[in-house]
Parts: sequence; structure tokens; C-alpha cells
Amino acid sequence: FMHARIEEMIYQTDFDLEKERGLVIANITTIKKEDLDDALQILRYLSEHEMDCRIKVIEEGASDHAVAVPEGHVGIATICSATCDGILLKHGIPVNINYGGMLRFDKNQASHYTDLIAYAGTTIDPMKIFISWNTTSVLDIVETGAGLLLANVRAVPDLARDEASKILDRVVAVGITDYVDIGDPHSPVLGAPVAAGMTGISVSAGLNSIAAIQE
Repeated sequence: FMHARIEEMIYQTDFDLEKERGLVIANITTIKKEDLDDALQILRYLSEHEMDCRIKVIEEGASDHAVAVPEGHVGIATICSATCDGILLKHGIPVNINYGGMLRFDKNQASHYTDLIAYAGTTIDPMKIFISWNTTSVLDIVETGAGLLLANVRAVPDLARDEASKILDRVVAVGITDYVDIGDPHSPVLGAPVAAGMTGISVSAGLNSIAAIQE
């Protein structure tokens, strides 16, 4: 299942917030070479509007990556939000990634999740499922403050909430993700259920930049 694969990658993450280096989890998307300039223009536009993302362009035929890039294409690697979970784990905070979903924004503020898919119940990354539905509106959020973007929900023990908040502030500062919303203890976070004794954390997905390119 997807949940087991993500947990394995989370365990392998060793990004150091002080040195700003280490292993992160990456999403790799392939696009046609002739579309690269347009894609990079969209990514620059997002970065100019506080939706910054770190990327790596992978040329076709590159042999040092786990994903083969077909002829006539390039790969765009973005940082997966599950990297946040690996960093929390590295700091001794146990974390359970629970859902991927579509998060509604209104007036530049996160409102609520409109759809959720549990990681434990799927063999496909929920983010890729939602992208295939063509229902994101990342560019609308940038332009009007309202729309839908990709995000996911994880939970940490209530007692670790404050420490997790401090760590995730640093995660945002170094550019691993651009948006984090921490819920109240044992309460839903943006409408997503959270187990007793746990605090929910919503994090924007690394694939939002790819969703914007698709839009």
C-alpha cells in the first residue's frame, strides 16, 4: 500500500535544517522538452507570489536518478511534503501521515478540505489521483485568493505539538514547503478528522507547482 511506501521513504529522510542539506523525498514529473520554458515561467510566477518551491530539472537519459526520463522529455523534481514528516521524525517526534486531499482557500486563507483519501487505503498516491481529476485551481488562488490546492494531513501526539510547530516554522523558512496549518489538540484540522490524543497538521503538497503547470 501507498502508506507503507511513504513510511519507508520518511524513515530514509535525513535533511538537516541547520546545514540545509540531506536526503529529501521527491516527486518526479516528466514533460515534453518543448514545454520546459513555459513550465519554468509558471514556476517563477508562483515563486514571485509566495508559492516558492525548490525544483531540479532532470535531462533525458540521466543515469543517476531512480526514474528514467524518456526521449524528448525532461523531468521536474519537486520536494514531497512527506519530507516534513521525515524531519519531524529525525527530531524525535512520531508522525502518522493520514490523508491526501483537496484544500479550499477563500480570501487567501485555508478554509476546509473538500475531499480526502486515506493513505492507508490506496495503492496510488492521492495527490496523483486528484491531479488526474483536473480539479485544482492553484493559479486562481494566486490571482484571486480563492480556489483548490493539494494538501495532506498528518498527526503528531498532543504533547509534541509545540515542538513540532517550531520545527515546521524552520521547514517553511528553508523552502521545503510553503504552507503549514497546525490544528488544536484532538480536534479536526480544517475539517479533517484527527484521533484522540493527537494534533492534526495540514501541509501543502509539493505537486501544487505541477498542478499549476497542468492548469
